[in-house]
Amino acid sequence: MTPLTRISGYAHVAMQYGLEEAIFLDSIMYWYRENRANNRNYQDGRWWTFNSVRAFTELFPYWSANQVRRIINRCQEKGIIKNFSLAPINFKYIIFD
Repeated sequence: MTPLTRISGYAHVAMQYGLEEAIFLDSIMYWYRENRANNRNYQDGRWWTFNSVRAFTELFPYWSANQVRRIINRCQEKGIIKNFSLAPINFKYIIFD
């Protein structure tokens, strides 16, 4: 099943936050559920996952690195996710409550 096929079940997410954000969040939510089910990546009362912008462009080959950064920034601005980077490693850490 492709992200676009799955997203049709989440039209309300796309309508509220935007199509690109909904596609991106579908992937993030998969890892959130995996981590929570397996009790991984839980710290300071929150579940989180991480990936590099480069890895996201491999998961989403139709987006450039700049597009991925913009989508992450828009998700953060809309309060959907929290993210941070640990210098000097160029990973985005996505945190869920």
